[in-house]
Amino acid sequence: MYERKIPQRYTCNAQTSMKLLGKKWSLLILKKFSLENNSLSFSELKKDLKISQKVLDERLKEFESLGIISKHDTYSLTPLGKKLNSLIYEIEQLQL
Repeated sequence: MYERKIPQRYTCNAQTSMKLLGKKWSLLILKKFSLENNSLSFSELKKDLKISQKVLDERLKEFESLGIISKHDTYSLTPLGKKLNSLIYEIEQLQL
């Protein structure tokens, strides 16, 4: 699939956030963190979401590189990740 590259100076935070949230599994993974309200291991996420190891690994690495989650022995939301989950909650309330 062709993805048009937009120069960074023409992008905005909302566009970047929506692009991230629009990726397959992103919302469900982040929602799982908010439902559990604590740290989760890779195996817990994989088992509960029934997601492939490859996709889960890709999303978690992306979230970690963006500062949305942190990894120690387990994964947990950072303050930025908690703000993002608040945004997800607000979007759900729209009921579009």
